[in-house]
Amino acid sequence: MGTSGIKDFYLYSKVFITGGTGFMGKILVEKLLRSTEVSMLYLLIREKRGKTAHQVLDLLLQDKIFNKMKEICPNYRQKIQLVQGDCSVSGLGLGTSDRQMLISNTDIIFHLAATVRFNADLKTAYRINVCGTKDLILLAKQMGNLKSFVHVSTAYSNFPVNYIQEKLYDMPESLEEMCQTIEKLDEDYINKYTERIIEPWPNTYTFTKAIAEMVIKNGADQLPIGVFRPSVVMPTYREPIASWTDNLNGPSGICLGIIKGILKLGPCDHNESLADLVPVDMCVNGLLASAWDISAKRNSSIPETTPVYNYVCGADKSPIRWRELLKISAVYGRKYVDNSANIFVIFTNFAMCHWVLDMVYHIIPAFFMDMFLFLRGKRMRLLSTHRKIRKMFILLSPVYTNTWNFDNDNITRLWNRTNERDREHFPFSLQDVNWNNYFASYIRGLKEQFHVKPINLSHWFAIFWQLLKILLVFFTCNTVISKYQSVAEIYY
Repeated sequence: MGTSGIKDFYLYSKVFITGGTGFMGKILVEKLLRSTEVSMLYLLIREKRGKTAHQVLDLLLQDKIFNKMKEICPNYRQKIQLVQGDCSVSGLGLGTSDRQMLISNTDIIFHLAATVRFNADLKTAYRINVCGTKDLILLAKQMGNLKSFVHVSTAYSNFPVNYIQEKLYDMPESLEEMCQTIEKLDEDYINKYTERIIEPWPNTYTFTKAIAEMVIKNGADQLPIGVFRPSVVMPTYREPIASWTDNLNGPSGICLGIIKGILKLGPCDHNESLADLVPVDMCVNGLLASAWDISAKRNSSIPETTPVYNYVCGADKSPIRWRELLKISAVYGRKYVDNSANIFVIFTNFAMCHWVLDMVYHIIPAFFMDMFLFLRGKRMRLLSTHRKIRKMFILLSPVYTNTWNFDNDNITRLWNRTNERDREHFPFSLQDVNWNNYFASYIRGLKEQFHVKPINLSHWFAIFWQLLKILLVFFTCNTVISKYQSVAEIYY
């Protein structure tokens, strides 16, 4: 069967990881310790929420996703060295001794650290996503043993481009002018005019990720560096456990709202856009393979531009549309969540109808339920939950209302280059995913991980609400639908 070229690449290597405590970073750390013979992982960790960097690391390793790794690699703590630092601070916040240690020892870099909040203020996103990348490049240029450096970007960094190729794009303005503008302007002015500054990008995340790619294009040509661009990263497919996630960002929060019976109305501005989703464990396998490929390209006799890897399903392979994802959530929600007869999702493109349905199924019942909870001495939560879900829809709208064509030839060629052992240990071909099983497991995993129980109304409250709904629907029929032609699709 032969050996795995990817495993051999990591043998006795010392790997520096930024963003190792994040969603993808946790899976990367676990996979390296479980499936490779790395010599050392240097994890850049900052103090967070009142906890020291050491406490953050201890909490990280308590996550259940590391249980399997601990059985296979019982001496894992000997392979982890904490490096205290912060990508939002000049020079990565590194001390002199840590800096010299990294310069002398690092073989491979994975740069995952970023603020992934779409609505982060521009100054913060710029400091972490752009300045952090600049500082890491300067550090990498001093590393004599460096054989591969992978910068993790996003498939949506070049948002205004309809056909996104595996190459680094230029920004509309020169990099120097753009950076000077952001650095010189005061924070109040930037916050006031952020939308104008980042236009045509929809949010500060994709905008600063685009600038970071430009930093690499203009200043990292001497390095064995590449850019890895995943699309929407979702819970695990199989490794180390199925359907694991540590957050409710993006689609997971919306799908959870549906299976809890809280969310019953899809977005008004939906269309038939494809949901380009990638499981995080397969994404990490692609990331590990990309680092191996970057090193091989650098050592070949053929000169190469900075390799870029679009890790996406693509229009020809995407298994689902955003609309269908919400429908599937309702189907599997009823299957896996007890007492789920009221789990359904409604779609309409008619704004007035959407507003009335939002009032009928979300705002009014949430208000009365909160009042009911308040009178019983419990915390009111329904209205705030709906505000969070509505905000999530708004933040995701640039993604679910658009469809891009992605070139992913580099990922395809990389997969074709791997042998049977590589594919056994590091499966990253999305063509091998059974998407129906994945989504069933995904919804079941959300239910189990977040202890989902549908919100059940008391008997008298339920009767009252049914009567109120009849009155509201009657009012709607006579005042709205009689004047406008509208079709609302209800998916049970």
